[in-house]
Amino acid sequence: MRTACIALAIAVAPALADEFTIDPGTSSILGSASLTIATDGSLIGDYDADTNPTGTQTRAGLFGGSGNNPIPVSIDVVSDTTFDLGPSGSFTLDADTGSLTFTVDAFSADMLNGQTVASTIGATFLYDTFHTVDPGMLYPGGIPLPIDLGAAEFTTYTIEQTGPMDPPGVLIDNGDGTYTLAGQIPVATTIVGSVFGNPVEPGPTETVLPIAGTLTPMPGGATVTIEVDLGDLSQDFDTSTLPPLPDIPFELPTLGTDTAGVILTLSISSAGLEASGAISLVANGVAGGCNAADLAEPFGVLDLADLTAFITGFLAQDPSADLAPPAGTFDLADVQAFVTAFVGGCP
Repeated sequence: MRTACIALAIAVAPALADEFTIDPGTSSILGSASLTIATDGSLIGDYDADTNPTGTQTRAGLFGGSGNNPIPVSIDVVSDTTFDLGPSGSFTLDADTGSLTFTVDAFSADMLNGQTVASTIGATFLYDTFHTVDPGMLYPGGIPLPIDLGAAEFTTYTIEQTGPMDPPGVLIDNGDGTYTLAGQIPVATTIVGSVFGNPVEPGPTETVLPIAGTLTPMPGGATVTIEVDLGDLSQDFDTSTLPPLPDIPFELPTLGTDTAGVILTLSISSAGLEASGAISLVANGVAGGCNAADLAEPFGVLDLADLTAFITGFLAQDPSADLAPPAGTFDLADVQAFVTAFVGGCP
């Protein structure tokens, strides 16, 4: 399996950002996904001596035979989906610029954010040669027959961290106040959908999510932007524990105006996902301090140390004191932002 590579641009406070919340309003998933499902099973006419005595009967071969007999079939289904969504989620990030390491914990992303995404679905099936009675029709084997089995949809696509980063990620001091970071997060991806009106839930698939990017210290909080290239995403699912699908009635076309009523019984033999496009996750974080004015230890307390830190940073035009737009300009707006946060106090 190939895994997507994630690039992070992270801005954290000197106190090191901790809790991050993914913002659905500025995050996005743009692209497409193709879910391929292969099935094996049989079809049989919908004839029943008691409940449907005029129904269709299926019989193997070109001619002859008697009764209503199952015909082996295999069906390949391709469900194509276009995404334009705002995902949600959260995680924690702790960076130690002394030991040049970082960790990400409790990474959780709901890529659909509660939405259901409809898909276009195409299906073809292969079968042994058979013929039908009432109506009469010959179906030569080996010829793929397109059929309409209804819509498909994605209802769940989540990424959940399954354990600690081991080893921790690595920070590289760039010498300009920023750090390059790289590491791997163990995760489980879960994709749930439906085909033929029936749920397909292959269960979580565990993988490793590589992350790489830049860490830039900033005051008061943090913003994390995660860019995921879906062009490298290819995932196969374990279908060995899936139960057979419920029986699916549908109508086979004939040369006349009548259709042949049959019932499909299928089991999923394989399933896979191919995706292209990009995911952008923008997360807002809260630094170790309680607000933008909490610039010095002890964090969680606003006191003279914070006032001294702000004045020192402001006079030195340090980014720690650049608390209000426009960024890079140190003016009355920054002073007002500090005073408002300081007077507001910690929760």
